[in-house]
Amino acid sequence: MKDTFEKNVTLTGNLLERAKLILKIEDHIAYDSGIKKKILVLDRCGDLTMAVKRLNNMNQLEDKVKASADSLDVLVGLAKNLELSPDFDTDSQPVEEYIDRAIKFHESLVRQMELTKEKILNNNDTYKNQLETLFLEYKKLSSELTRWIEDIEELISDGVRTDSLEESNDQKTATDDLQDDMKQYKDILSKLRDTEKDIRDIGDYDNPYTYWTYQQLEMVWKNLTNLIRKHGHSVVSEIHRQETVDENRKMFAEYATQIFDQINKLKAECVASDSMYPEEKQSFLQKRQIDVDKVKDQLIILERKMEPQIECLQGNPYTDHNIITLNHEIASLEQLIRTLKAQAHAAFQISGVEPEVLEEIRSSFYHFDRDKSQKLDYQEFNDCLTSLGFHLSEDIATDKKFHAILDIVDTDRSGTVGIEEYVQFMVSRSRTDLFANKRELIESFELLTETGEREYILPKEIYKHLPKKEAKMCIARLPRWTEGGAPPDALDYQAFADELFKLQQPQADN
Repeated sequence: MKDTFEKNVTLTGNLLERAKLILKIEDHIAYDSGIKKKILVLDRCGDLTMAVKRLNNMNQLEDKVKASADSLDVLVGLAKNLELSPDFDTDSQPVEEYIDRAIKFHESLVRQMELTKEKILNNNDTYKNQLETLFLEYKKLSSELTRWIEDIEELISDGVRTDSLEESNDQKTATDDLQDDMKQYKDILSKLRDTEKDIRDIGDYDNPYTYWTYQQLEMVWKNLTNLIRKHGHSVVSEIHRQETVDENRKMFAEYATQIFDQINKLKAECVASDSMYPEEKQSFLQKRQIDVDKVKDQLIILERKMEPQIECLQGNPYTDHNIITLNHEIASLEQLIRTLKAQAHAAFQISGVEPEVLEEIRSSFYHFDRDKSQKLDYQEFNDCLTSLGFHLSEDIATDKKFHAILDIVDTDRSGTVGIEEYVQFMVSRSRTDLFANKRELIESFELLTETGEREYILPKEIYKHLPKKEAKMCIARLPRWTEGGAPPDALDYQAFADELFKLQQPQADN
């Protein structure tokens, strides 16, 4: 009875132990089931940020699975000890069935954990590669955009100042091209916005390859748009300014060309005056000097008018002339006139008459040229000479003195005396009266030589400065140069001066 009681007590204790163990195994399975549910949740990985977090959670769950495995080993040990007990009731439900179920469930948990972890790692690598690609694409686009912006800012930051209308129009073309470029680079800005959005969809990560964010680039783009708009307005204003400058340049070119043409015309006229009689040449050159003064006044007026737009005179594509070159041309013309005047004066002296004296001679001729034929018959010529102080007989047919004069004046005895013949005669009478001394005459000849100081003179030099008839008369009276070192036709004007001042002109009453 006692043994039976003790046996029953032992059996009851074993049953309780088995029940407790089964409960622990059931709890263990439930624990593993909870872990497995969490692993299945982690299996549904989203973006890179969640992948990293779930990978961290997976590592934590992995630690729990390891702890669960250790706990399962303890339960398996307890189950074996219970089955080895001599009082174990083999008829009751064996504990090993629970243990097998717990082991199988744990093994499925481990497999699920490994699959999920591998998937998370793969997703992690995929997202990392995708993010790297987006980072590099963003960097490439931002670099292209910022380089263009830097170039444009440098181009338009210096303001707009051109030297010609053509250059201003080139600026306008460049600005229009810039507007076209902006459309292209605005597309790049849009791509940057989309790329940054793709990055943010993966996670809140900073691009390690550039410090430019889309918000910064967008602000820079707005500022650049304003600068380009202002630059375009400046270009249009510069075109209007250059149009005004261009009109002023055209106006200056027109006036400058007119002045230059006047100067050239005066030069040509002055050069052509060499064919005139010395007295006519002197008067002509004096009038040309007045014309030169008028041209100088025109240039002064033009210079004052252009002074507010002085840049119009610089780099003028419509003319090679400017104020400086025109003043130089005028100075050159005035020097030419001074030289020609000096030569004319010397020619006056050599020809033997000053302009005032010649005018008196001509006036006396025209006074007695009653029929205005430009010729005096012998009676008119006699009357004219008488009025000038010649003591002549009224009988011109028998007056030897009158006929001696006709031998000089009218060598061909045409019956009339022309104006040139009359002037030549009167000039020949007054030569020695025009020179204060022999040196003055010599200096006049020297001035007509090519060097201005040669001791002899050539016939061509006399012809250059004297009328043809007077030149022939002068050459006929000049002796040949005999000292050598000169062309064969050289003439000795010094010997001529010596001879001239030895002779005295006979008085009119002789």
